[in-house]
Amino acid sequence: MSRENVRVVLGVVEAWNAKDLERFVELLHPDIEWHDRTLFPDAGVHRGRAAVERHIREIAATVDLRWDVDETVDAGDSVVLCATLRGQG
Repeated sequence: MSRENVRVVLGVVEAWNAKDLERFVELLHPDIEWHDRTLFPDAGVHRGRAAVERHIREIAATVDLRWDVDETVDAGDSVVLCATLRGQG
């Protein structure tokens, strides 16, 4: 299962970088909880695919973000993603 988890995480990153928000949201777990870092404007917790999609669309409307993946670590039931997030607004 963990290899599948790595594939899903990389698929999420790929969809994000391709600006394919429909695919991005489709790959998320239905019960996702998205926690913003507190330094972000309007930081909060977004629960469920619909809430995360609304939030991501708001972000994508003002900032162009791209993930550059350095490494993925298969950690059993979890995946550790080492990446750099680059943005231009």
